[in-house]
Amino acid sequence: MFRFMIPLAFAFVTLGTVWAAPSLPPTVDEIATFQQRDDGKYDVVCKSGEREVATDLDLQLNNVCPHKSTGKPSNILSVQKRDDGQFDVVCTDQSKKVATAQQIIDGSVCVSNPPTPPKSVIEAGYYEAVSGYTSWCPQQVTPKMTGDTLTGLSIQHVGGCSVTSEYTCSGNVCNGSVSSYKYRVTIQDSKHYEFASGDGANPGIFEFKR
Repeated sequence: MFRFMIPLAFAFVTLGTVWAAPSLPPTVDEIATFQQRDDGKYDVVCKSGEREVATDLDLQLNNVCPHKSTGKPSNILSVQKRDDGQFDVVCTDQSKKVATAQQIIDGSVCVSNPPTPPKSVIEAGYYEAVSGYTSWCPQQVTPKMTGDTLTGLSIQHVGGCSVTSEYTCSGNVCNGSVSSYKYRVTIQDSKHYEFASGDGANPGIFEFKR
């Protein structure tokens, strides 16, 4: 493949289908020469004697002499510099972003958002009765979610009780039973609920401990 030296003043770079002429970086005086390789990248020789390998994107971002390591895989389809100094970015999923050079270098522009975990109205964990009727055994609570909706609770009664009860929830009220005994849980917030007999007797406020 034909190899050639690129004069700095006339260098053009391409990424995907977008062509752009990189503006001269503040550190341009630190670049001695850069030469295109067979793989399309560039061998850069800095005036300090350091040698770097740069891509078209590095040249657009002025990421040479010194070269900063990129972060996560970029997932970038194309980049074009704007008049305000930022970059119009098209991601491989066709979404369009406006980003700074540093954001592109960090690999934080075209990042897929992880799925949001279901929101629980009551936190899973160990609870103890702290007010009202406090003779209830401590409880280990596991919420059951359908999408973002609380549909049930599994409560393991510990501290000498050694029994597990299952509850069906509607809104913030959950009803369940152990043998023939009925119980009701009324959720107050993510770390507090009222536990009582099915008829509302002996209400105790439970609080998240760990």
